Amino acid sequence: MDMKRDRPGRSRRWITARAATLCAALVAVAATRGPGHATRGPGDAAAEPGHPAEGHGGAADQPGHARAVLAAVRGTSPLTCELAVRAVERRSGGGPWLPPAATEAAHDAELRWATSARPDPDAAAVLLAALHDPDACVRRTAATLLGRARHAIAVAGMLRALRADAAPTRAAAALALGYAEPDEAAGPLVAAIRDTADAVRANAAWALGGIEDPSTVEPLEEALRDRSAPVRTAAAYALGRMEAGDAIDALARALRDDPVADVRRAAAWALGQIEDARAADALAGALRDAGAHVRRAGPWPVPRPRPLPPSP
Repeated sequence: MDMKRDRPGRSRRWITARAATLCAALVAVAATRGPGHATRGPGDAAAEPGHPAEGHGGAADQPGHARAVLAAVRGTSPLTCELAVRAVERRSGGGPWLPPAATEAAHDAELRWATSARPDPDAAAVLLAALHDPDACVRRTAATLLGRARHAIAVAGMLRALRADAAPTRAAAALALGYAEPDEAAGPLVAAIRDTADAVRANAAWALGGIEDPSTVEPLEEALRDRSAPVRTAAAYALGRMEAGDAIDALARALRDDPVADVRRAAAWALGQIEDARAADALAGALRDAGAHVRRAGPWPVPRPRPLPPSP
């Protein structure tokens, strides 16, 4: 079988399944609340009696779509939130690929917007406000959606949120910048990997892997010695994504000496991304690791470590 020819069909089926996952999450939340119920927060707007709610009017109503999606995820369980966020992360633009039976007409516009659109400045303003929301899933979803809003207004707002007083907002902002990958965020994110909050440091380290600025290799090497295992894991993943040959020794030490298996696994994955004989030699240690999932990470690619969700 020609695998390259087979990929488009497989990709379409995979995208459809992910879209259906998000739809199921949104519809399930609505069903548990009953008809007409909506829990509103700082980024949400109420519909006036006798007028349709925002979010059903098409592409021009991006702020309404943003409010509707955020209202749908508010108060959800961590599992439901994770399902929704993962579906949004694996977005794909264009085309009426959603099967009619997968959603209800009332949610179709929001679903299509959440899984494919680039938020315009007005929608970005709604999402930026949601980074300050007290609800963890609202912040996480807003950060994920903001990653597609790469215009200057959105990036400036994310950088401001990275300096917020509240640690959960800073963590969400770091996550958003990791999805958006703006070059100008490298310096502020390096500062954020020295934040007092573990979640901020972890998300900032993860975000730097996408920006791939060579000047951030040394700070990420330092983060491999952080007291928090999720921070060390995120730093290892970031160095692997950057294929940072200068970090081979630091990654080899993490693979050999770190007491946490997830960190060693991430270090093994990172070394596997670096095309250097020294990295190959270091990977030999993964084959002797006591953790089975660490041994598998050496010779085979493994799923990337996921960003640490902003703390509630």
